Amino acid sequence: KPNIASKRWIYEQYDHEVGLRTIVKPGEADAAVIRITEVPGKAIAVKADCNSRHSYLDPFNGSAGTLAEAARNVACVGAEPLAYTDCCNFGNPEKPEIFWQFKRGIEGLAYMSRMLNIPCVGGNVSFYNEDEESGFAVKPSIVVVMLGLIEKLESITTIGLKNHGDFILILGETYPELGGSEYYHEIHGLTGGKPPKADGLKEAGVLNVVKNAIKMGLVTAAHDCSKGGLAIALALMAINGGLGVKVDLKKIPSRKISSLDELIFSESYGRVILTTDKIENAKEIINLAVKNGISAAIIGKVYDNDNFILQNLDKKIVECSVNALRSIWEESIPKIMEVS
Repeated sequence: KPNIASKRWIYEQYDHEVGLRTIVKPGEADAAVIRITEVPGKAIAVKADCNSRHSYLDPFNGSAGTLAEAARNVACVGAEPLAYTDCCNFGNPEKPEIFWQFKRGIEGLAYMSRMLNIPCVGGNVSFYNEDEESGFAVKPSIVVVMLGLIEKLESITTIGLKNHGDFILILGETYPELGGSEYYHEIHGLTGGKPPKADGLKEAGVLNVVKNAIKMGLVTAAHDCSKGGLAIALALMAINGGLGVKVDLKKIPSRKISSLDELIFSESYGRVILTTDKIENAKEIINLAVKNGISAAIIGKVYDNDNFILQNLDKKIVECSVNALRSIWEESIPKIMEVS
């Protein structure tokens, strides 16, 4: 489906290497990285995020979660999130329900800005985005564009798995939060339920762990969990790295989970997958997490093969080829657009 598919067909039609400054291109990491030629050895990371389904179901948590996700994405490439701009799109604000959506959305941004200490330096609001005849409005679409600074180019981290034998860790807890998820929408045709709850304290803690672990040279790959949940995040890391994974779902920190669907497709905020090449480094990352009040665990390993395996103890829940996943990921949008 379009939301869970490579956007290569779109972004390759545009020049994303103007001035030869691009270090990390679209699709290679959680944010694009651009060299600052005027300041040797430094770079900026940029990422835009939006989740209109979450914002439609709960404007406060949806907007707060969008801001937190943008910050996580920038941190996952080795950058310090510095500031953001927003673009808020709503229907007719003269209607009470639309103005309520707008008010709660802005309150959510303000809450997460304060919790993460990241200022909003600009933005715009677009109202009256609705059908003229029916009055049907667009879903509240709160877009956040985050900017981060990378102090050392050696710190740049991408999402692709790197080495056979690397340990896979997850930061943060998974809750049964499928409201507004890709799973609900694509499998059940449903846009409903309660979306994830945004917790500013936990988001700040996760950011600290990711930033420090990368600065300390402990991380070989990093990717945040967002649309599609844990299963999709792991698949993208395998696809980008061309390596296999084996993950034990029982080892994932979670609360109140009643089914495997909830565990692998929940879109709970505040989660990041990291890989590291040594058990000592894995333990150091877990220690960092504990100090920041964040749950963390080693959930699997990277293998030099084509197998993507998610198992529950000894029972395989998902087993497929990484190459098959890559084909689905790369070909979905071109097929929709009917191009070869």
